Amino acid sequence: MRRTTIAIIAALITTTAMAEPRIVWRSSTTGTIPTPATVPPSQPPSPIDNPDAISIEYEANGRTFGIGRPMTLAPAISGGSGRYEFAFAAGNTFPVGIVFNSATGIFSGSPQERGDFSFNLLVRDKESGQYVTAVVRFLVV
Repeated sequence: MRRTTIAIIAALITTTAMAEPRIVWRSSTTGTIPTPATVPPSQPPSPIDNPDAISIEYEANGRTFGIGRPMTLAPAISGGSGRYEFAFAAGNTFPVGIVFNSATGIFSGSPQERGDFSFNLLVRDKESGQYVTAVVRFLVV
C-alpha cells in the first residue's frame, strides 16, 4: 500500500511539473472565445516638431583655464521667448573665485583652485514653460 501511494504521488509531481500554464479566454455571453484576442504591438509616439524649441550650448564648454586667470563661459541659446531662467541640480559646487549669474547663465571670475568641474544646468523659458538641460564642464590647471 505504501509503495502504491508513493508511486501515485511521484506520478502527480512529474505530470504537474511538465504541464505548461495555459490562459483560457472566457466570454461573458458564450462562455468561451474560440481564438485568443490579439493585441497590436505598441508603437512609439511620433516626435514633436516644435520649431521654437529651446537649444543651449556653451561655446567654451570643456575648455581649460589657468588658475587665477579671468574666465567667462556664456550660453548660446536659440528658440523660446528670449526670457530664460537658469537653475542647478542639487550638489553642484563652484570652485572658489567663480560666480554664476542665474539671470544670464554666465559663469565668470578667476578660479582659485585646480580641478575638473562639471555642472548640470536646467534652462527654462519663462513664457512657454519649455525647458532644456545642459552639462557645463571646464578644467582649471
